[in-house]
Amino acid sequence: MGFAELAITSRHALKAGSLAIAHRDPFDRMLMAQAELESVPIITYDKAFLIGNVQVIPSVK
Repeated sequence: MGFAELAITSRHALKAGSLAIAHRDPFDRMLMAQAELESVPIITYDKAFLIGNVQVIPSVK
């Protein structure tokens, strides 16, 4: 399928902590930070990701 593992780095952690959003779930913030820094989309039905600066590919719940 072409999937690759993406390690969590200090760069990702710093970005997650500095996101200018009210979303408080730390895992979601990390996913947003990784997606933004690595220029990869997020596949989710969670509308919380629409407030970030990432490309969201909608999925079916």
